[in-house]
Amino acid sequence: MYTRCPQCKTTFAITQDQLGTREGLVRCGHCTAIFKADKYIIKQSGKTSADEVARIEHATSAPQHRRLPTVAELLASGRRRTRNVHTGFWASAIVVLSLVWAGQYAWFHRYALLRDTQVRSYVAKVCGKLGCGIPVLQDVGLVELLDTRVTPHRGYENALRIKATLVNRARFAQPYPRLEVTLTDREGKMISRRVFDASQYLKKKSENALKLLPNIAAGVLLEISYPSDKAQGYEVRLLPA
Repeated sequence: MYTRCPQCKTTFAITQDQLGTREGLVRCGHCTAIFKADKYIIKQSGKTSADEVARIEHATSAPQHRRLPTVAELLASGRRRTRNVHTGFWASAIVVLSLVWAGQYAWFHRYALLRDTQVRSYVAKVCGKLGCGIPVLQDVGLVELLDTRVTPHRGYENALRIKATLVNRARFAQPYPRLEVTLTDREGKMISRRVFDASQYLKKKSENALKLLPNIAAGVLLEISYPSDKAQGYEVRLLPA
């Protein structure tokens, strides 16, 4: 027997057994429309045209009688799609959260990370293109103050000369620190205190624009007035620039 698809008019062969299965429901192999084959049975004459033969062969060669999915299979397919959506969502969320965590870690530890010369060089290149700046590295705890001496000034009365040596023990160059000079009396009480920046204690003013290089000694020379005859002691501290 032959049946014809009501949608695309494709004709294909069908058996009585196929009509008895699934209440005669079939799927067209050409347009995939589902219809009851027994309602569209057609009679064929003894001679079939070449066009009809081609259409029948095309229809019968296609996987037209696929089994219709059950409700359970449709629900299972829906669950698989939902699970795939959930998996993709959580994978994207994990990637985003990882990037946020990495950004926060880099921000809070930026000074420690920028001490690495390679990291600092890479960040400098990126900031050069983006127009941003990178913080200046400085750790006065890694700067040693050596050979500090306080003597009366030879050329002026009531004046002192403070000489010392700075050595940067860090692995990176850093700005010259500020010097805090405190004069005390015999009992250790403060008489005066003043803070001097690099331009006031460097021997050459041009050195102020430079940085304190690692393990390179730099001379310090300060000339200050002598505030009181009661000054018997002194203290020199290093402060960030």
